[in-house]
Amino acid sequence: MRRKSLAVWLCFTLAIAGVIGLAACSQRSTTVTVTLPYNAGTGYEWTLDDSSTYDGVLSLKSTDTKSLAPADVDGGPVEDIYTFDTQGTGTATVSFTFARSWETTPSDTTVTYEVSVADDGTCTVTDTVVGESPETDPAGWVSVS
Repeated sequence: MRRKSLAVWLCFTLAIAGVIGLAACSQRSTTVTVTLPYNAGTGYEWTLDDSSTYDGVLSLKSTDTKSLAPADVDGGPVEDIYTFDTQGTGTATVSFTFARSWETTPSDTTVTYEVSVADDGTCTVTDTVVGESPETDPAGWVSVS
């Protein structure tokens, strides 16, 4: 049990630094932001899955797409940004799929974040990847503030 407590404390400390996707947060004005990277022009895009269940725990505050490429360049790196506010206790599941809208392939990727908000306001976020592994770690795509 002591070893598990130490591991939880270490994960919490690293999450504050933004290193992994396990974090602690307060009930008041807590925001969970998921930033999903991809390259424009490939036909692949991120979509928020209908299977996501976050009612009562999270509310979708905003979505945004941010191009990281110079203005005069077609394609290039892009980020889809989903911002959620915590609104209650419980567990929410938020899933995103990276695919082309006109086809389903084995290389499609689904990233699922489980957000748990406890009665005392602490919050943990963990991720699961199904399909082709992304180039970067999805744990680094989520932040809690």
